[in-house]
Amino acid sequence: MIACANEVLGKDAASTQSTIPRRQNEMSNFVEKIVEILQKMNFSLQVDDSTIHNQAILLVYVKFIHEDDIREEMLFIKSLSETTNREDIFNEVMQYFNDKNIPLTNLINIASDGVAAMTGKVKGFVSRMKSVAPHIF
Repeated sequence: MIACANEVLGKDAASTQSTIPRRQNEMSNFVEKIVEILQKMNFSLQVDDSTIHNQAILLVYVKFIHEDDIREEMLFIKSLSETTNREDIFNEVMQYFNDKNIPLTNLINIASDGVAAMTGKVKGFVSRMKSVAPHIF
């Protein structure tokens, strides 16, 4: 792969090889800073799912106030095994929150695109989240 990059990029290949890991590290540090904020402050969650080329994808954004500014940031993107049903979405969000020690008590609201998998009164993701965090509106 490096040989291909050298062939295509010539002299620029070395800088590209160092740029990608550096940018990945910067993005990781940025998300970790967001997680630190979510561990301490109230936030809202925006969840969206999609299927692209038969691959189910979950996108999770957060909105919060930091230093007197309203911020909206992408928290994570996750490929789902097969489907984007309420349990798959719930399990991924809960696993992320548990892995990152983000307390559900800080989650105050959930927004979505309104499809049944998200908002169904009995079988939707939001109702599933409310079953473990009834304070969410």
